[in-house]
Amino acid sequence: MSSPAFDLSRVCIRTPYPNANLVLRVASAADLVPLAQLAAGGLDGGAEVPADHSWYGRPIDGDFESVFVAAHQVMLDSLGREGWQLPLVVALHDRPEEPIGVQYLMDDTLSGTVVTSAWLGTAHHGQGSEEQMRGIALDLAVTCIGAEAVRSYVFQCNQTALNLARHFCYEDQETTAIRVVGTQLRAFDVVELSARDYRMRAPWATSAMDGREELAGALPAPNVASLRADGSALVRS
Repeated sequence: MSSPAFDLSRVCIRTPYPNANLVLRVASAADLVPLAQLAAGGLDGGAEVPADHSWYGRPIDGDFESVFVAAHQVMLDSLGREGWQLPLVVALHDRPEEPIGVQYLMDDTLSGTVVTSAWLGTAHHGQGSEEQMRGIALDLAVTCIGAEAVRSYVFQCNQTALNLARHFCYEDQETTAIRVVGTQLRAFDVVELSARDYRMRAPWATSAMDGREELAGALPAPNVASLRADGSALVRS
């Protein structure tokens, strides 16, 4: 069964701070080859892409682009269904058509959370973009989608990502996930932030967003029940 068609071209997300310089939009089919080429050029040291992305950890060979494009097309086709995966193109606000990375949000049906992950091209690492991207992802997950918790899987050797999780008040779940990345087994720390703690403690503000209603309609909340705009319960089948 195919996903219903969603026009998400109007979705545009900006961070609300004076020095913020990013804009995020839903990836389109036309973005996938440029993103594959960006990824093939190398990822930043703070990347926290989950190992179940089929392209991640692959050799950069003749098949990389086609595998990357196919994996992201599957994500776009998942919108509107349980288990959706949303790739958001990250760009600088003055060059919105030139991607510098991707922010992902995913409905984890097993844990009942939204899982976030992200990467930047090597040239764009260390310029403050990681914090802006994580803040936008948390705001979308909690205030737009209605998630009760947001989870990340972080490489144990990735101090940059672990520090970012602490900055946003994630709780260490004291759980290690072992997954295959390319041809290797890698260990991940599982960190999680509840919606309640996000609202109380996380150092971020609501993002400026066009197309919030359209995006919310394409991303069913990963909870047994979420709330409609009027506050009435919407129970997922």
